[in-house]
Parts: sequence; C-alpha cells; structure tokens
Amino acid sequence: MEGKKQISDKVIDFIFSKDYRKYLILIVILGGILRYLLVNNISFLGDEMVHGPHSINIISTNKIGMMVQSILWFYLTDLSGKLFGITAFSARFLSFFFGILSLILIYLVTKEIFSKKTAIISSFLLAISPFTLRYTLVEMDIAMMFFILLALYFFIKGLKEDRLSYMAALFLGIAALIKSIALFFALAFGVAYFYYKYKTAENKKEILKKKDWEQGIKFALLILLIFSPIIIYNLLLYEDKGIVDVMFAKFLNINKEMYSGQLGFDEGFSVINMFTGAFFIIKNIFLRMDPFIFILGLMGILLIYATKENRLWKEIILILLIIPFFIQTGADLLATHFIPYIPLLAIFASSSLEFIENKLKNNYKNILFVMLTIILFVSIFFLPINEPTISHLTSKSANIQMRDFAIEGIEDNAIVIADSRIYRGRIAWMFNDKFYIESSLLGELEANIAKMGGQNVGANVYFIECAVDDCGWGTVSDDQFNKTSESIVSMFKGNSPLIATFNGGGGYNEESNVPYYNVYKTQINIKPDVYAYIQSTHDWFYYPLRYFKDSFDTYNVKGLLNKIIDLFGHIILYFSIIITILSPVYLFYLLKKDNGGAEENKAIEHKLELKINKKWIMYIIGIILVIGLFAGYIHYTNKEMMVDHCNSLGLEMHHYGIGEVYCLNETDSSFRAFYYISKGLGYEITKEMQLHDEWRSGDK
Repeated sequence: MEGKKQISDKVIDFIFSKDYRKYLILIVILGGILRYLLVNNISFLGDEMVHGPHSINIISTNKIGMMVQSILWFYLTDLSGKLFGITAFSARFLSFFFGILSLILIYLVTKEIFSKKTAIISSFLLAISPFTLRYTLVEMDIAMMFFILLALYFFIKGLKEDRLSYMAALFLGIAALIKSIALFFALAFGVAYFYYKYKTAENKKEILKKKDWEQGIKFALLILLIFSPIIIYNLLLYEDKGIVDVMFAKFLNINKEMYSGQLGFDEGFSVINMFTGAFFIIKNIFLRMDPFIFILGLMGILLIYATKENRLWKEIILILLIIPFFIQTGADLLATHFIPYIPLLAIFASSSLEFIENKLKNNYKNILFVMLTIILFVSIFFLPINEPTISHLTSKSANIQMRDFAIEGIEDNAIVIADSRIYRGRIAWMFNDKFYIESSLLGELEANIAKMGGQNVGANVYFIECAVDDCGWGTVSDDQFNKTSESIVSMFKGNSPLIATFNGGGGYNEESNVPYYNVYKTQINIKPDVYAYIQSTHDWFYYPLRYFKDSFDTYNVKGLLNKIIDLFGHIILYFSIIITILSPVYLFYLLKKDNGGAEENKAIEHKLELKINKKWIMYIIGIILVIGLFAGYIHYTNKEMMVDHCNSLGLEMHHYGIGEVYCLNETDSSFRAFYYISKGLGYEITKEMQLHDEWRSGDK
C-alpha cells in the first residue's frame, strides 16, 4: 500500500539506524545459543536431581507449598515437562527462558540510569557471564532474578514519579513465590525507598509523609499477598501435623530435627557469618567464576563517589546489592543463591567499561570493542576457573543421553534395574516414567516375588551399570558396597548382551569420551504384581515420585475458615501462574515502547563527565590491583589449605561443587563428613551424612 513501508524496508532502516536495540538482538541471540547448548549438555549438579523429580506431575497434587522451596517454580517446570516431555531442556527451561529475557530486562533497567551504550554493555556482560551460564540449571534462581529485575525496573520508574510502584511489589511477590530468598530483596527495596525520600526531601525532619507511609504499607501487603500461599501452607500444615517447611523451621526454630543435616539447614541466620560468609563468596564464587564482572563492578561502585553524575540512582542500586547480599551470606552460602547479584554488578561493571573507554578512546579508538572481545574469549575458554564454560559446550552429559535413551529405547512395560552406585535422584529423574528399581533392592524384590500369585508374563529387563563405579554420590570406592554392586554387574554381563554405552560429557564430574553408563538387556518371566511393588519403591527425598500417592506434607483442611483460607491460597497461586506466563509479553511491550533511536531521552540519558582527578584514578587502580593480587594469592593457596586440613584428620580430600570439599574416610567410604571453607579461614564440620543404606532408604 502506498504511503506505508514494507516490512523489508523497515528491517533495512532498522539495521542501518543508530537504534541500539539492533545490538541487543545480537546479544540475545548470542546469549540464547550459549544457554541452549548448556542446558542440553551440561552435567547435573546434586540439587538439580532433587528439584527436577519433585516437579514432575506436581500440578495433579494441587499443593500450595513444598518442603524446601517455594511452589511456583515447580508448577511452571511441570508445565514445561508437559509441553516438551521430561528432558534436560524442559527441566531447565525456566532458567533458559528467563535467562534470555533477563538480557533484555537488564538493558531496560540500566538505560534508566546510564546511557544506552552502557545498557548494551551490561546486557552483553550478563549474556556471557560464566557464573550465570554455569547455573542455567534445574534451579529457581535465574527465574527469580528475572522478576527481581522486573521489580527494579518499575521501582526506578516509580521513584522518578515520586511514588512507590505497586507493579514492583507484584513482581517481588512473584519472585518470592518462585524462591523465598527474594524476600531479602523486598527488605532492600524498602530501605532504598526510605533513602531516596531522605535524599530528595527538602525538609530532612519530615522525610516520609502520610501518603508515603500508606504507599509503603500497601507495597509490603501486596508482596505478602502474593507470597501468602507459602504462609497458608505452613499454617495449615502446622495445625494438622505440627510441622512446617525447611525455611520456616530454620528461622522459627520449629521441628528442625526433621530436616537435620539437610544441606546446612541446621543453622539459621548468623550476624557473624554475614562478614565471614561474604569473604567466602567473594573469594570462591565471584573471583573464581566471574572475576570480570566482580572487579569491574567494584570499580563502578567506587566511581559512584568520584563523580556526582547520577549518584543517587547508583546508590539505590548499591543498596539493593549490599543488603540482601549480607543477609544471604549470614544465612547460607550455596553458590546458586548468589546469581541475582550478577546483573546488579554487571550494571556497575558496564559503567566502568564506559569510563575506561572515555579515558582511552582518543588514543585507542576501538578500545571498548577490544575489551569486550577479550572478556568474551576468556569467559568462554578460561572461566570458571578449573571448569571453563567451553567444557560444557563441547560434549553432552551421559545422564542426558541416558534420559533420551529411556524415552526412545525402553518400552513402557519394561523393567529397569539401576546400579545403586548411580545417585538416587538421577535414577528417579532419568527413569521417572519407567518401572525402575535400584539394584540394592533386588534381594527384597526376590523375597516379595515368592509371595506373589498369578501366572508369569514375559518382560524386557534393562540393567544400567555405572561404568565409573560412582555416578553422582561422590562416596563410592572399593568397599563392600562397591563389591556387591560389581557382583550384580557381573551377573548381567554374563547373561545379557551389552546394547548401549554412553560416554561422559558436559564437564563437572564427567570425563569426556570415557564410558559412564553401560546398558544390558535381557528377557525374564515375572509375576504381574511385580510392577506394583516396584512402583512402591519410588520415593525420593521425602516425596513419592510423580506423586503416585499422598506425600508427608499432605494436610487435612479442618473447618470452614481453614477451607476458605486454603481456597484463597490456591487462587493467589493460580493468579501468580497467569501473571508469570504473561510477563514476557509485557516485557516485549516495554521494549517496543523504548524509542531506541538516535535521539536520546534526556530525562534518563547521561554522558559520563570525567570530573575525576589523577589522585582518584590512582586510588582506584591501587585498590583494584590489591584485590587482584589477593585473589591470585587465595586461589593458589586454597588447594594447599584443603589438603593440609584433610591430612591433619588422616582423610583423603575430594571436591564437592563450588567452594566446598569433603574429607573422605578411606576405611569407610560410604561415610562422609562435609567441610565448608568456613569463615574464609580453614574449615569446620557442619554436618555428617548417613551411611549409604540409610541415605538410600530416606532415613535422614
């Protein structure tokens, strides 16, 4: 039609325009490719195989709470599984999807404070962040991060209009319903609002007016309203059974013994640990996994006070970074919980890079491009230290290969016997829709078959061998348990053909091109009742797999009032699911509203003025240099410290994830004691895991 441009013309105009969003598209494509390869390749961490099996078929339960984590993530992951099937991609879909969307969102947030160029840089840094890429897993933290950033966007927009944004409260509530530690950020938002009112108040004696208090109360109530399903779940569960979930038990000191020894949940918040824990996270997480973003981010924080330009907004971001960080370090030091701090650090890091460019561009015209290229190359090929991202991109985990084989190659009525040296959570996830049984239970199965009636029927049997002797436990060695497992393997090797071998891959604890799983197949005659018995063994970490029966936290609702409260909790949960699903659409609407052209929006744009003297530059360089030297020192001494500590106990040292080790008793390898790098100095025993038999039976 005349007078209207064709789509092709608009695309060409966009490509040759000065619209920064064209660079954002390329960044999103890069970030999407990296994340897609990772979620389909990378080996599983332990917690993934707790949360993954727990999400399968959870919608059928109509639950509004879970033992360890908030409920919303489980519902959304179950929806993903129903759409894509139970695969590594579907299990990690939320981290993949919201991780990509966060690249757009960090651009919008940064643009509200800095220039569009800075916003593009922050998006690029987040896209290639080794820490964020590494934890694009079956975890809640990246999805939580997205909604915290969405809340931050509306929070800043609201403050510019001298009000509290209720949209920010809504999305903070969603974040907390995905993972409860988002409430730490809710507190920081409150402090940031108070600080903003103080800095902008004409009369310092009357900082908050009546309308401000009203907005603050409504803001907090809206967050609690969205989070209310978790509160209601705990209230009704406690009334019916006298127990609460792990987080309530941890902070309210209720039935803690039920969760004793579970991943550090014996301890609550500690003020002392705030500072020692911060040292630990900086040393073992930020400097080891994302040194560019951390060091440049720290430089950007120091630059806050080197210039008055946009200082208030930078201080607001700093408050939102520091307060939840120290609360988190005082509570627990699990690496994945510190994912949300990376985009906030990336905002400061991008401002540092723009500052460096402005200082050097007269002598080095392409300095920014060179710096970003170096960061990209090092981040992919050399970070995280000892486990570079490239190792996760070039090979596929044997666990993912095994799951694909289970879908395509194992019949629905076949029986799977899994080597008990395979981590129990992995077995549950890989064969969740199959009739599987662990090899350690074969004796019990044989005893029960003798009591069963009915005529025999033929069935295919698949035996899955752990070819490396320890597939995820980290505690199996040449002991009686291993010898027993080997005898079962020998039995199948002698009577069944080997039909498949899956090599390790995906980094972490799998060695590429080395056999990890062997699959043997045979046929036997069994009693039909065997299937029911096998399914009865499908319990994992407190919950029945696929929820084939009621779980321990299924409560009875007593009385009309409690029924109304329970119904209210379900309404809020399903409302939150709808909001979560629609939020990406709203994000693209916000991006479309962004003018994105060459004409800068003067209300939110700034050009960094170099009002900084040589003395400030020397201070900053000196501080960064000291931090760099210190980081190098602790990296090279850390291993020696761990070896010396284990040697002093007469134990062998083994790694167990990021910043965590355990010393293995060589005479009894099924018994392990964990040692955290405590308070940044040496180690202390925090808990003891039970023997394999107790661990596998669920008695903790």
